[in-house]
Amino acid sequence: MTSNTAMSAPFAEGDFRVGRVISRSISVLSRRFATVLIIAAAAYLPAFLINLTMLRFVWVGMSRPGQLS
Repeated sequence: MTSNTAMSAPFAEGDFRVGRVISRSISVLSRRFATVLIIAAAAYLPAFLINLTMLRFVWVGMSRPGQLS
């Protein structure tokens, strides 16, 4: 009977570990918080401006109480 050594072998240094990935991600984000914030704001800016434009059209088209459309 042969045993599967891959199943019983301890983890090597190059193995994927979720905890290590999360830890590294948090450390990178905390060191580069301003850069990440600027990139996220730049990515969100077009959607924000489109929403403002669309809301302006909605506000202009709204009728006031007692006013006929």
